Amino acid sequence: MATTPPPTGKTLAPDDSARSLGADLLDAMAAQLDRARQGDVDAVIDLAHRVNEVLARARRAGTRPDPECRRRMLGLHAQIRLVLAQQMDDVARQRARLVRGKRSVQAYRDASG
Repeated sequence: MATTPPPTGKTLAPDDSARSLGADLLDAMAAQLDRARQGDVDAVIDLAHRVNEVLARARRAGTRPDPECRRRMLGLHAQIRLVLAQQMDDVARQRARLVRGKRSVQAYRDASG
């Protein structure tokens, strides 16, 4: 029995353009994860714009990633979020240390008079 394609998108199975868009997305997200691990926030932001552009192209083309590509994208996205969250936590801790140090210096100055 033949199945009909879903009403939105060309097909759920990847054709050449869907495969290409999926590969572009995975490449950009893998690069984004690598740059996030290196602490290069500017590159992470630039790559996020690239990912958004590829997603927009996919929407315009009416293509959808196959389930395996989608699973890999979700995994990369989760890893990127985790790395960025860890870096934000590190920055918050460093900032707190700086604030404590600044208060100590100010207290020393005030006591020295």
